[in-house]
Amino acid sequence: MKELLFLTTLNLSTNPRLTKELQLLSPEIKCTLVCFNFGDWTVESDLSIGSDIVNFRCIILNATRKPIWPWIYYNLLHRIYYWLGGTFIRNIRFQAYASHKRSIQLDHGINRLNSTFDHVIAHNLGALYPAFRYARKNGIRFSFDLEDYHPGESVRDKNEIPRRLFLLKKILPEAQFTTYASPLIGLTMLKELNPEQKSKFHLVRNTFYSSDFVRPEKISGKVRFVWFSQNITTGRGLEYILPVLELYSDSIELHIIGKKKYAKTDLALEKPHIEIHPPMVPGQLHSLLSKMDIGLAIEESKVDMNKDICLSNKLFAYIQAGLYVILSNTSGQTDFITHYPRYGIGVDLEYGKLADCIDKVMRYIEDIRSDKLSRWEKAKEFDYLNEASELKMLLKNEI
Repeated sequence: MKELLFLTTLNLSTNPRLTKELQLLSPEIKCTLVCFNFGDWTVESDLSIGSDIVNFRCIILNATRKPIWPWIYYNLLHRIYYWLGGTFIRNIRFQAYASHKRSIQLDHGINRLNSTFDHVIAHNLGALYPAFRYARKNGIRFSFDLEDYHPGESVRDKNEIPRRLFLLKKILPEAQFTTYASPLIGLTMLKELNPEQKSKFHLVRNTFYSSDFVRPEKISGKVRFVWFSQNITTGRGLEYILPVLELYSDSIELHIIGKKKYAKTDLALEKPHIEIHPPMVPGQLHSLLSKMDIGLAIEESKVDMNKDICLSNKLFAYIQAGLYVILSNTSGQTDFITHYPRYGIGVDLEYGKLADCIDKVMRYIEDIRSDKLSRWEKAKEFDYLNEASELKMLLKNEI
């Protein structure tokens, strides 16, 4: 059986896109993943997710402070490359190591692997250089998953954006192919590359398996809104929607799912109509979504360029669960709802326009509820089996 090597600077729980890819490919291709342990809620979740993937082994590198010496060593090494990065600005290794500490640890970790792999797939930017170097060293090919537009993400270091762009422009042309998660991410990246690269770029949106979603429940009574993310924090639109939903506190429930990372002064969440849920594995999450009415995809476009052009996995989770979605008017989501208007409504994150939007949703809630089953059925067009069929074909032809 052929074998694929997957690399990420995250883990299964924090990279559902990677998990879906493993589930898709592992029945026919042996898969090895090198990822990281963060010593938090994801440890138990990773075990649960990994146990359901066949022909799969997971090699876990340690990202915690215990034992302390490796942690100090990789932090020190990262700082050295960071300091020297300004001098060796055209050196790919120096720029990759300066960009991400776990790139160094991942690069060192995979050099100790004994297996012979047929192809390497890098998920996220920190895994790109290790995949490129390992593939070149072992005479195999690699590919990259561009889930986010990394040069457009918010960073404190002004040198990090050109550093990321340098790495992508240098390494991506060497990849056998690149998958990307939204049309605008692909278009934006291709503008930085040779136009000939277009044939090597393939859209795979952040959808899910339709089989993951149960038949939606009929709901009566209070209108149930839901928002989820890995972390509950500002900058994700909650601060805009909370004051508006407060106006309807007697007739709604707001369910927020994620790890608490908020200050009480930033987000007023201790309210009777708001219920906070801890992070959930996909099965639990999708089951809860089936009991909701309205999904909130309220990204703030001003946060960074990536947020403006991406399509989040929460958007497709809401849609595939049958929910009606309120989408903030980021460029990516505006483009999406223009093509698929039946799944929701776009709105500006300005108080008055949000208030008008929520008022309209509340007035038409019975129509929205009656169309829930129909939306769930129609959303099977986004089944990950269909969405990633080209990826599966590419890899089968490749190896």
